[in-house]
Amino acid sequence: MTKPAQLTFFTELEKEPLSALFSKPGVVNQLVALKAGVGMGILDFSDERASVARRLNESGVPIVAWQLLPKDQGYWYHLNSADYAVARYRQFRNWSIEQNLR
Repeated sequence: MTKPAQLTFFTELEKEPLSALFSKPGVVNQLVALKAGVGMGILDFSDERASVARRLNESGVPIVAWQLLPKDQGYWYHLNSADYAVARYRQFRNWSIEQNLR
């Protein structure tokens, strides 16, 4: 028996539009009903972004962090940004622990 495919929505929204989207009535419930997940671009380590991630965690919506560099450091991880990527990962890990994210 094969497992059904899971739908994942990706977002690279800045913190204000991200908070606004997930504050709309029904958005999280629709994700739950669809058994869908969210791939979230981590543009910052804000309280707003953590709040959205926690809300998704608490609702049982699978969430995957899509790690990104600040735009002035190249945005995408690649071989030439290894030093930035290591530092950014450490920041991400600390933020995730401090914000109690899964």
